Amino acid sequence: MGAVKHAAWLMAAVSAAGQELIVYPEFQRPTPQGEILKVDQNGRRREILSPAVVQNGFASYFVVVKLREPGAFRLDIAMNPEDRIEATLYKVRFHQPEGTLAWCPAELFPVQNTVFGMVPDAQNGIPGQTAAVFWLDLWTARGKSEGEERVRVEAQLTVGDRLDVYPLEVRILPIVVSSAPRDGGVAEVTEPAWVSIYKPLRAWLSGTKLQQPDASPSVRRKIVRNALQDLALLDALEPRLGRDTLRSEIARRSGAFEGLDSDWWPEIRRWIYARHMEAASAGREAAPQ
Repeated sequence: MGAVKHAAWLMAAVSAAGQELIVYPEFQRPTPQGEILKVDQNGRRREILSPAVVQNGFASYFVVVKLREPGAFRLDIAMNPEDRIEATLYKVRFHQPEGTLAWCPAELFPVQNTVFGMVPDAQNGIPGQTAAVFWLDLWTARGKSEGEERVRVEAQLTVGDRLDVYPLEVRILPIVVSSAPRDGGVAEVTEPAWVSIYKPLRAWLSGTKLQQPDASPSVRRKIVRNALQDLALLDALEPRLGRDTLRSEIARRSGAFEGLDSDWWPEIRRWIYARHMEAASAGREAAPQ
């Protein structure tokens, strides 16, 4: 893995050399200028430095290459160790819904983990484009360790002879997703990113069965897939906490699905992870010595 010349932070200022590497969470979709889409702005802008992930599951982020001047770039995704997490990179295509001025991240096209690109991108044809946007899927297989593992994942941006690195110290929790995700449908692209979770969450709260998801990749479908993974982890907590207690807690944290922001589901996800870690700790303490 290449040497790190400096740490890149989430909202770092554009460097003197005119390039910037940014990582956004899945619920804060970037624009073709590398800023957060207006409808996704009403949450905290978090630094993503040491994210927690689960085993047999996905975690996803936007990777943004932002250039002050038009030009070429190289983007690499590197890991150490190389064989613990599988990284899949997608190029984001933007749509401009009829009757709106906003360009919204929509379709995803798989690319290699080394990308040679240009800003602006002639394929998009977006006026004033100053950033290339990618979706990074991290898949973590089930491991053998009973404790937390760590993997360093780096997005590396090269423009000319300058290298910028965004390092993620990924924490693999001893939590395993054991059941297949269920489909929940997607929201309109002009709605906030987290609105896609409403349908599957309502179905989970009512116990409704859902069909398998459409396999075609898009930002919305990936967001729903990740949320369904979280709901599978909630199902796994039911024997310990009870169905009524779980649904009451999640319903309370979700309110009436109104007035929510981009922190809403990540906070629920952290709550789910914490309950699983508590259950694992209690199981170890109860095990015969």
